[in-house]
Amino acid sequence: EENTPDAGRTNLTVTTEAVAPQGYFVTLQEGPTRTMALTITREACSDGMSDRRFGMAAALFIQSPDANRLSQGCCTLDHR
Repeated sequence: EENTPDAGRTNLTVTTEAVAPQGYFVTLQEGPTRTMALTITREACSDGMSDRRFGMAAALFIQSPDANRLSQGCCTLDHR
């Protein structure tokens, strides 16, 4: 599920998953016209807003009829 403040929850279908030693890749489908590709790679990453260092970087490409969008950021498996 995708959960955003402006849109609420949306059901997503995983269409492809792949794991590699340096990261993870997944493609998702939302309805018949919106697809997403998420890559997570093991690398040092900083969000630029805090002193916190992250061990993973993420990139999400969203393709839809009205617009395509790329979002990038940092992530972690730590539950802090």
